[in-house]
Amino acid sequence: MQIKELEEIQHHQANLEKRIIIYDDNIEILTMCQMFFKKFHYQVKTLSRCENVINDVKSYKPDLILMDLWIPEIGGEKAVELLKKNSMTRYIPVLLFSA
Repeated sequence: MQIKELEEIQHHQANLEKRIIIYDDNIEILTMCQMFFKKFHYQVKTLSRCENVINDVKSYKPDLILMDLWIPEIGGEKAVELLKKNSMTRYIPVLLFSA
């Protein structure tokens, strides 16, 4: 096995341990994002609502959160505000996006 192949395998194994939660109310965007991250061997959870964002994040323990800015109910901005106020979730990086 060549060094490059070994490095690629190690990278994929490291990604298998990484978790991402994606919040968006658009099913096509969720599907596309999930396919993209799974291609790189990340564990992905998709959710179309964020009213239980604190419980979702505490139970799944993601390394990264992708949040739609205009998701129904409380909205992405409010969800991020709640996450950043909570001592158990405040250090998880959140990337806000909107179509």
